[in-house]
Amino acid sequence: DQLDQVAILQEFYDPTAEESVREKALLVFKQSYVTSKGLSLSMDGQPFEVVAALSGTVEAVVADSFKGSEIRLKHADGMTTVYSSLTGVLVKEGEEIQQGQVLATTTQNDWNPQAGVHLQFEVQKDGVAVNPHDYLAF
Repeated sequence: DQLDQVAILQEFYDPTAEESVREKALLVFKQSYVTSKGLSLSMDGQPFEVVAALSGTVEAVVADSFKGSEIRLKHADGMTTVYSSLTGVLVKEGEEIQQGQVLATTTQNDWNPQAGVHLQFEVQKDGVAVNPHDYLAF
């Protein structure tokens, strides 16, 4: 099962969590701390295909050589999922996407180099980042 190979490198920053959990959700960038608004996921440091967590519409595809490409999917009930640190994007803005459809492949980026090849995954509800664990199977 591929889920067994998924490692969470960085957690969602929950201000009510224990200190040790909060520390794992801080990213250091240019000597300052940034709170993680999602999860950084890795599979043994190897590239892997990124699939849509839910069916929806591609709201945006952002090419970013520093952070890796980003895909934003809009879903029902004010939900948005954001996938970044990507290469080889296979979808375009306005396209209807089915749950499980391949979107792109993970890559490394210069913004979070210590994570290596990974996926930055965020879930937003009405424009506010929420804990992806509430919506994932692991």
